[in-house]
Amino acid sequence: MDDMQTGRTDIPLTEHGMDAIKKLAPEIVGPGKLLDPENICHAWVSPRQRAHKTFELLFESLDELPPHKLCEDVREWDYGNYEGLTPAQIKEKDKYWSIWKDGCPGGESVEEMTKRVDGVISEVHEIHRKYFEDGEGRRDALIVAHGHFSRVLISRWVEFPLCLGTHFNVEPAGTGRTDIPSTERGVDLIKQLAPKVVGPGKLLDPENLGHVWVSPRQRARRTFELLFESLGELPQHVVSEDVGEWDHGNYEGLTLEEIQENDKYWSIWKDGCPGGESVEEMTQRVDGVIAEVHEVHRKYFEDGEGRRDALIVAHGTFSRALIARWMRFPLCLGTHFNIEPAGIVLLTYNHRNLEEPVLTGLNLHAF
Repeated sequence: MDDMQTGRTDIPLTEHGMDAIKKLAPEIVGPGKLLDPENICHAWVSPRQRAHKTFELLFESLDELPPHKLCEDVREWDYGNYEGLTPAQIKEKDKYWSIWKDGCPGGESVEEMTKRVDGVISEVHEIHRKYFEDGEGRRDALIVAHGHFSRVLISRWVEFPLCLGTHFNVEPAGTGRTDIPSTERGVDLIKQLAPKVVGPGKLLDPENLGHVWVSPRQRARRTFELLFESLGELPQHVVSEDVGEWDHGNYEGLTLEEIQENDKYWSIWKDGCPGGESVEEMTQRVDGVIAEVHEVHRKYFEDGEGRRDALIVAHGTFSRALIARWMRFPLCLGTHFNIEPAGIVLLTYNHRNLEEPVLTGLNLHAF
C-alpha cells in the first residue's frame, strides 16, 4: 500500500508501525511527559483501525484510555475516484494533478477539506478558551489521525491556505550579537537530550553527518560540544557567522516590550532591525545556507558523494527563518513556527526530490 491514497480503505497498522509506536510510547506518555494523561482534556481519534490502534498502543500502559471519541471529523482526506491509486497512477490520468489545489473528484474538494479541518480547530480552540479564560477542564487536546489530514491541520492551525500543507511532512528578544553563555537549564537539557539522539542508528548518527554548521556564539558552540561529548572527537564542522542569530542592531539587548514602547507595531518579521539586518538581508543569508545544504544533498543523492545528513546548530529566530525559507515561504511566515529549547527541526524532501522541500519534524525530543 506504499504511496497509495487510502482515505476510506481501512488498512491495519503495519508491524513496523506498531513497533514504532511501542518504542515511542514510553518516551512521551506519562506524568510530566509530552502526553501526560492528567493534562489531556479530550482526544479525537480517526475511526480507521490504523489510527485507533495507534491510540491504544500509545496508552496501553495505563489502566484506562484517556477521554476520547472515534470521529469521522479527523479521518483522512476522502480520495474519491482516486482511492487506492498511487500518485504516479493518478498523474497518468491527470498529469498536473495535485491534491492541494485540485482536491479529489468523487471525494472531498479543497474547500470541503478546509471546512472540515477548520471545524475541528474550532472545537480545539473552545477547549483552550475554557481552560485559559474560564479555568475549566484540562489543557491538552490530542488528535490521532493521518498524513494528509495532519498536514492540512498544521496549515490551517497557523491560518495558512490549505494548499501550503504540502510543505509540512527560545531565546529572548535582542540577543543576536550578544554572546551570552548557555544557561544551567540549557546545559541540563542538552545533556539529557544527547544520549537519546546521538549515536549509531539514532537521529544524529555521526556516520551519516556530511557537514555541520555551528554559530560562533558560545551558547551554540557549547550545545554542539555537549551533544557530541560522548564521542572521541567532534564531527567535522565549520563555525560560521552564516548561521548566527538575526543581527538586532539598535535593538540588541532590548526585550520585545521595550522595543514596542518606541515602535508599537514593530515586528522583526516585517520590519527587520534598524542598525542590524533587514528582512531582505536575513532572507539572503538564510537562502545562502540553504543553497549549501542543497548542494550537500545533491552530491549525495545524484552523484553518490559524501554523506547524507547536514546539521545546523543555531538560534531561535534564525531557525524559524530557516524553516520558512526551506519551504520557499516568505521569511515573515517564520513567525508561525515555535522552536522550543533543545528542540530539533527535521527538514527533508518529498520523494528524495530537492524541488520538494518539506518540514518533517518540529521540536523533536524537546518535551
